[in-house]
Amino acid sequence: MRIWQTDLPDKIMAPMVRDANSLYAGCWDTYLYKLKFTTGQIEWKYQMPGVLSTSAVVTSMAVFQSVPNHGVTAIGKSTGTELFTVLDGTAMLAQTPGRTFVITTDRNCAVIDNTTGKEVERLNFAQTALQASNNVDGYIYVADKQGRLACYAAK
Repeated sequence: MRIWQTDLPDKIMAPMVRDANSLYAGCWDTYLYKLKFTTGQIEWKYQMPGVLSTSAVVTSMAVFQSVPNHGVTAIGKSTGTELFTVLDGTAMLAQTPGRTFVITTDRNCAVIDNTTGKEVERLNFAQTALQASNNVDGYIYVADKQGRLACYAAK
C-alpha cells in the first residue's frame, strides 16, 4: 500500500537520507530536496553548483552536501539557506556546537566557526586517505591505506 508519492524533476543518483521527520534527496537537476517524511511534501529545495552524486550528511544543526569540484556546503535544516561553503572540501568530518570539520582535497581539515561560517584554521591530515562523516558527535575518524585508524576529539 503506497502512502505517498512525490515526483522530482530528474533522477536520484545517491541514497536518500532520513532524519527525524524529514527525507533528503539529491537530484540530477542539481537540487537537494527536503521532504516531509509522512507526506512527501517538499519543505525546501536548495540548488547546488553541480549534479548530486553523493548522499547528504545530516547533523542536528545542518545538512551537508558535497559536489565534486565544487566543495561542501552546509545548509540550514529548517531554512534551506546556505550557512557556508568550503570550496575545496570533499566531506564533512564532524560537528560540535561551535565548530564544523571538513576534509579538503589536499587532505587538510578545515575548521569552520559555526557562528560566522568562516574558516578559523587548517589541520594537516596528509597521512590519511579515508574518513567517516560523523553526524552523531564531535569525534573525527580517519584511516590510512596501511590499515591504521585514528579517532580525534574535535575541540
